[in-house]
Amino acid sequence: MVKWKYRPYQRGLIAKSNDHPTPPALSSWIYHTVAPFHRHTKPVVLDPACGNGALLSPWASGGWHTHGVDIKQPATRHVIHDFWKFDFCDTKIFAVYDHQPSVVVCNPPFTNSPVVDGVKMMYPEVFARVIFHRYGDTVPLVMIVPAGFRHNVSCSSRRYNWLANEAPPITTIVSLPVDTFNGVQFHSEIVMFNIHGLPPHMTLPRHILVHLIPEQKRAAYLEKSNAGNHPAAC
Repeated sequence: MVKWKYRPYQRGLIAKSNDHPTPPALSSWIYHTVAPFHRHTKPVVLDPACGNGALLSPWASGGWHTHGVDIKQPATRHVIHDFWKFDFCDTKIFAVYDHQPSVVVCNPPFTNSPVVDGVKMMYPEVFARVIFHRYGDTVPLVMIVPAGFRHNVSCSSRRYNWLANEAPPITTIVSLPVDTFNGVQFHSEIVMFNIHGLPPHMTLPRHILVHLIPEQKRAAYLEKSNAGNHPAAC
Protein backbone atom coordinates (compact mmCIF):
# COMPACT_ATOMS: atom_id res chain seq x y z
CA MET A 1 0.00 0.00 0.00
CA VAL A 2 1.37 3.42 -0.94
CA LYS A 3 1.80 5.80 1.98
CA TRP A 4 -0.03 8.94 0.96
CA LYS A 5 1.98 12.14 0.96
CA TYR A 6 1.31 15.70 -0.06
CA ARG A 7 3.26 18.62 -1.43
CA PRO A 8 2.91 21.81 0.64
CA TYR A 9 2.93 24.99 -1.37
CA GLN A 10 6.32 26.09 -0.07
CA ARG A 11 8.29 22.91 0.52
CA GLY A 12 8.90 19.35 -0.68
CA LEU A 13 7.11 16.11 0.02
CA ILE A 14 6.44 15.30 3.65
CA ALA A 15 4.04 12.95 5.43
CA LYS A 16 0.46 14.15 5.23
CA SER A 17 -1.38 14.96 8.43
CA ASN A 18 -4.70 13.21 8.94
CA ASP A 19 -6.35 16.42 10.13
CA HIS A 20 -7.56 18.41 7.12
CA PRO A 21 -11.10 19.73 7.66
CA THR A 22 -13.44 19.79 4.70
CA PRO A 23 -13.50 23.33 3.23
CA PRO A 24 -16.80 25.12 3.98
CA ALA A 25 -17.50 25.66 0.27
CA LEU A 26 -17.13 21.94 -0.45
CA SER A 27 -19.26 21.01 2.57
CA SER A 28 -21.97 23.39 1.36
CA TRP A 29 -21.86 21.97 -2.18
CA ILE A 30 -22.19 18.40 -0.89
CA TYR A 31 -25.23 19.36 1.18
CA HIS A 32 -27.00 21.28 -1.58
CA THR A 33 -26.24 18.50 -4.09
CA VAL A 34 -27.27 15.51 -1.99
CA ALA A 35 -29.95 16.72 0.45
CA PRO A 36 -32.72 17.34 -2.15
CA PHE A 37 -32.72 13.62 -2.99
CA HIS A 38 -33.38 12.62 0.62
CA ARG A 39 -36.49 14.32 1.92
CA HIS A 40 -37.70 12.87 5.20
CA THR A 41 -39.99 14.09 7.95
CA LYS A 42 -37.10 14.09 10.41
CA PRO A 43 -33.95 13.71 8.31
CA VAL A 44 -30.80 12.61 10.14
CA VAL A 45 -27.22 12.88 8.86
CA LEU A 46 -24.34 11.05 10.55
CA ASP A 47 -20.61 11.82 10.22
CA PRO A 48 -18.40 9.15 11.87
CA ALA A 49 -15.23 11.24 11.34
CA CYS A 50 -16.66 14.67 12.04
CA GLY A 51 -13.53 16.51 13.24
CA ASN A 52 -14.59 20.13 13.77
CA GLY A 53 -18.03 19.47 12.29
CA ALA A 54 -17.31 21.13 8.93
CA LEU A 55 -19.22 18.54 6.89
CA LEU A 56 -22.21 18.61 9.24
CA SER A 57 -22.61 22.38 9.52
CA PRO A 58 -24.60 22.96 6.29
CA TRP A 59 -26.94 20.07 7.11
CA ALA A 60 -27.63 21.56 10.55
CA SER A 61 -28.34 24.93 8.94
CA GLY A 62 -30.75 23.18 6.58
CA GLY A 63 -32.79 21.80 9.47
CA TRP A 64 -31.39 18.26 9.53
CA HIS A 65 -30.68 16.42 12.76
CA THR A 66 -26.89 16.05 12.81
CA HIS A 67 -24.81 13.53 14.72
CA GLY A 68 -21.04 13.22 14.51
CA VAL A 69 -18.32 11.05 16.02
CA ASP A 70 -14.58 11.63 15.96
CA ILE A 71 -11.55 9.68 17.12
CA LYS A 72 -9.34 11.94 19.23
CA GLN A 73 -6.56 9.44 19.93
CA PRO A 74 -4.19 7.14 17.97
CA ALA A 75 -6.25 4.59 16.08
CA THR A 76 -6.23 0.91 16.95
CA ARG A 77 -8.16 -2.02 15.54
CA HIS A 78 -10.58 -1.81 18.46
CA VAL A 79 -11.13 1.92 17.93
CA ILE A 80 -11.86 1.50 14.23
CA HIS A 81 -14.38 -1.29 14.74
CA ASP A 82 -16.08 0.63 17.55
CA PHE A 83 -15.78 4.18 16.19
CA TRP A 84 -19.47 4.85 16.87
CA LYS A 85 -18.89 4.54 20.63
CA PHE A 86 -17.06 7.86 20.93
CA ASP A 87 -18.60 11.15 22.06
CA PHE A 88 -20.73 13.05 19.58
CA CYS A 89 -19.63 16.48 18.44
CA ASP A 90 -22.99 18.19 18.60
CA THR A 91 -24.75 16.37 21.44
CA LYS A 92 -23.32 14.78 24.57
CA ILE A 93 -26.46 12.85 25.55
CA PHE A 94 -25.70 9.87 23.29
CA ALA A 95 -22.89 7.38 23.78
CA VAL A 96 -23.95 5.15 20.88
CA TYR A 97 -25.92 6.08 17.75
CA ASP A 98 -28.30 3.16 17.25
CA HIS A 99 -30.82 4.84 14.95
CA GLN A 100 -30.82 4.55 11.16
CA PRO A 101 -29.39 7.70 9.55
CA SER A 102 -30.98 9.14 6.42
CA VAL A 103 -27.49 9.89 5.00
CA VAL A 104 -23.92 9.28 6.14
CA VAL A 105 -21.19 11.76 5.19
CA CYS A 106 -17.54 11.17 5.95
CA ASN A 107 -14.06 12.60 5.36
CA PRO A 108 -12.00 9.86 7.04
CA PRO A 109 -8.23 9.90 7.60
CA PHE A 110 -6.14 8.99 4.56
CA THR A 111 -2.84 7.95 6.15
CA ASN A 112 -1.47 5.66 8.87
CA SER A 113 -3.48 2.72 7.56
CA PRO A 114 -4.62 0.34 10.31
CA VAL A 115 -4.03 -3.42 10.28
CA VAL A 116 -7.34 -5.28 10.47
CA ASP A 117 -7.34 -9.08 10.76
CA GLY A 118 -3.66 -9.10 9.79
CA VAL A 119 -4.21 -7.04 6.63
CA LYS A 120 -3.24 -3.39 6.16
CA MET A 121 -6.34 -1.51 5.07
CA MET A 122 -6.99 2.05 3.94
CA TYR A 123 -9.04 4.01 6.48
CA PRO A 124 -11.83 4.92 4.01
CA GLU A 125 -12.32 1.22 3.26
CA VAL A 126 -12.54 0.38 6.96
CA PHE A 127 -15.03 3.19 7.60
CA ALA A 128 -17.15 2.22 4.58
CA ARG A 129 -17.21 -1.46 5.59
CA VAL A 130 -18.29 -0.64 9.14
CA ILE A 131 -20.92 1.87 7.98
CA PHE A 132 -22.52 -0.66 5.63
CA HIS A 133 -22.26 -3.43 8.21
CA ARG A 134 -23.92 -1.31 10.89
CA TYR A 135 -26.55 0.54 8.84
CA GLY A 136 -27.09 -1.81 5.89
CA ASP A 137 -26.01 -1.87 2.26
CA THR A 138 -28.72 0.57 1.20
CA VAL A 139 -27.68 3.47 3.45
CA PRO A 140 -26.70 6.53 1.37
CA LEU A 141 -23.00 7.29 1.92
CA VAL A 142 -20.98 10.29 0.71
CA MET A 143 -17.28 9.86 1.41
CA ILE A 144 -14.15 11.86 0.51
CA VAL A 145 -11.36 9.43 -0.35
CA PRO A 146 -7.84 9.44 -1.78
CA ALA A 147 -7.70 8.58 -5.47
CA GLY A 148 -5.95 5.34 -4.49
CA PHE A 149 -9.14 4.11 -2.87
CA ARG A 150 -10.23 3.02 -6.35
CA HIS A 151 -6.99 3.12 -8.34
CA ASN A 152 -4.23 1.87 -6.03
CA VAL A 153 -5.34 -1.75 -6.24
CA SER A 154 -4.10 -4.97 -7.82
CA CYS A 155 -5.94 -7.89 -9.40
CA SER A 156 -5.76 -9.75 -6.10
CA SER A 157 -6.51 -6.72 -3.92
CA ARG A 158 -9.03 -7.33 -1.17
CA ARG A 159 -10.37 -3.79 -1.58
CA TYR A 160 -10.84 -4.22 -5.34
CA ASN A 161 -12.73 -7.47 -4.77
CA TRP A 162 -14.85 -5.80 -2.08
CA LEU A 163 -15.73 -2.85 -4.34
CA ALA A 164 -16.44 -5.15 -7.30
CA ASN A 165 -18.40 -7.91 -5.61
CA GLU A 166 -19.50 -7.00 -2.09
CA ALA A 167 -19.94 -3.25 -1.59
CA PRO A 168 -22.99 -1.38 -2.88
CA PRO A 169 -22.34 0.16 -6.32
CA ILE A 170 -20.75 3.59 -6.43
CA THR A 171 -23.50 5.72 -7.95
CA THR A 172 -21.56 8.99 -8.40
CA ILE A 173 -17.90 10.02 -8.47
CA VAL A 174 -16.92 13.68 -8.01
CA SER A 175 -13.48 14.68 -9.27
CA LEU A 176 -11.73 17.07 -6.89
CA PRO A 177 -8.86 19.45 -7.74
CA VAL A 178 -5.50 18.47 -6.31
CA ASP A 179 -5.44 21.53 -4.02
CA THR A 180 -8.99 21.27 -2.71
CA PHE A 181 -7.76 21.22 0.89
CA ASN A 182 -6.04 24.31 2.22
CA GLY A 183 -2.24 24.20 2.16
CA VAL A 184 -1.84 20.67 0.79
CA GLN A 185 -1.86 18.98 -2.59
CA PHE A 186 -3.03 15.39 -3.00
CA HIS A 187 -5.31 13.52 -5.37
CA SER A 188 -8.74 12.87 -3.94
CA GLU A 189 -12.36 12.46 -4.98
CA ILE A 190 -15.83 12.04 -3.56
CA VAL A 191 -17.50 8.65 -3.92
CA MET A 192 -21.23 8.34 -3.36
CA PHE A 193 -23.02 5.09 -2.66
CA ASN A 194 -26.81 4.77 -2.90
CA ILE A 195 -27.28 8.42 -3.91
CA HIS A 196 -29.70 8.13 -6.84
CA GLY A 197 -30.64 10.86 -9.30
CA LEU A 198 -27.20 12.43 -9.80
CA PRO A 199 -24.92 12.00 -12.84
CA PRO A 200 -22.36 9.16 -12.58
CA HIS A 201 -19.50 11.68 -12.81
CA MET A 202 -19.46 15.27 -11.57
CA THR A 203 -17.02 18.16 -11.15
CA LEU A 204 -17.25 21.20 -8.90
CA PRO A 205 -18.86 24.33 -10.38
CA ARG A 206 -16.86 27.55 -10.70
CA HIS A 207 -18.72 29.34 -7.90
CA ILE A 208 -17.41 26.64 -5.53
CA LEU A 209 -13.93 26.51 -7.04
CA VAL A 210 -13.39 30.21 -6.48
CA HIS A 211 -13.69 29.67 -2.73
CA LEU A 212 -11.13 26.85 -2.82
CA ILE A 213 -8.50 28.90 -4.63
CA PRO A 214 -5.86 30.51 -2.37
CA GLU A 215 -6.78 34.12 -1.70
CA GLN A 216 -3.68 35.47 -3.42
CA LYS A 217 -4.73 33.73 -6.67
CA ARG A 218 -8.43 34.45 -6.46
CA ALA A 219 -8.45 37.90 -8.06
CA ALA A 220 -6.55 36.67 -11.11
CA TYR A 221 -8.92 33.73 -11.52
CA LEU A 222 -12.00 35.95 -11.30
CA GLU A 223 -10.56 38.40 -13.80
CA LYS A 224 -9.91 35.66 -16.35
CA SER A 225 -13.24 33.98 -15.64
CA ASN A 226 -15.22 37.23 -16.07
CA ALA A 227 -13.40 37.87 -19.35
CA GLY A 228 -14.81 34.61 -20.69
CA ASN A 229 -11.55 32.72 -20.39
CA HIS A 230 -12.24 29.80 -18.08
CA PRO A 231 -8.90 28.60 -16.71
CA ALA A 232 -8.24 25.42 -14.81
CA ALA A 233 -9.04 26.78 -11.39
CA CYS A 234 -7.18 24.35 -9.19
